[in-house]
Amino acid sequence: MLKSFEPDPGSLNSGWCLLYATIFEVPGLGRQLDPALLGKLVHRRLVRLERVLDAHGGRQIRETASGLLAGFASADDAVVAACEMQRRCAVVPQVADTQIALKIGIHPSDSAATLPGEADAGELAAIEMAMALDGSGVVVAETMLGSLSDTLRNAMRPVSGTAVHRVDWDAMPLLPARPVDKPVVPLPVAQGKARSDAKSPALILRQGKTRLRFNAEHPSITVGREPDNDVSVPLGQVSRRHCRI
Repeated sequence: MLKSFEPDPGSLNSGWCLLYATIFEVPGLGRQLDPALLGKLVHRRLVRLERVLDAHGGRQIRETASGLLAGFASADDAVVAACEMQRRCAVVPQVADTQIALKIGIHPSDSAATLPGEADAGELAAIEMAMALDGSGVVVAETMLGSLSDTLRNAMRPVSGTAVHRVDWDAMPLLPARPVDKPVVPLPVAQGKARSDAKSPALILRQGKTRLRFNAEHPSITVGREPDNDVSVPLGQVSRRHCRI
């Protein structure tokens, strides 16, 4: 579970963006899933949502029965995270003809001081926007458009008769998560073998300042999106544990 978002009291007017996500069931042929199975499917998606928050600079404020509320320091981070949430949930296999979908509403916070037992106007607006969707999707308050980059703004279209814009998340190009600082950790070398290792067959991998030596002493190097891999590639199309060489 991620740490709850706790705004700095000295920056309550800094303008945080609130993201409200809720997972819901779309029954097929009038049938509904068993509550226990539905709970497992919802939990599986909640875990994915929380991982997205961690990768995109979001902080969870609270978790609901079927979703969560999170805060972001920028509008771009909130929208990119919402699109990644939709992608990750979309690839989870569905059960029979029943679909588990995701609605997301994003709205600026009035106070950036949302507390566990309270809801400010920004949160209520984000919830209302999400629940007004007729199906899965991402909607953003019109007041946020000026804070978005051109790439994200061009991926939106206004919803007729409302003050919200819908994000074409499935058509938007994949954008990298914010970089995660990873210390350069030298690979372990057995004592007394430094001289022989230098002459032994080896493959050297470099990523920025990171230098990895692939040899008999370190026969396996992992590549993936998570920062604890030997080679971290923080891109949406890369799996958490993408491959092992």
